[in-house]
Amino acid sequence: MSESNQDCIECGGATHPIRVVEQDHQRHDTLKYTAIDAKPSWFLGRFPVQGHLTAELCESCGHVTFRAVPKEQGGG
Repeated sequence: MSESNQDCIECGGATHPIRVVEQDHQRHDTLKYTAIDAKPSWFLGRFPVQGHLTAELCESCGHVTFRAVPKEQGGG
């Protein structure tokens, strides 16, 4: 396990980074995000990606916290 990064916002316990993945057949993708009003492209039907999500899990209460990492900061 990695070192604790933050204190849990629910109970104050130690958290550690986790990877949340979406499985599609043989692929395992990191979760990505887009704007609430984004429209899928007309050609492939994909939404424009603004970045990806990171997550931390609290060792005490199990609370998961997500954080957005914009493309400009390496979240593509």
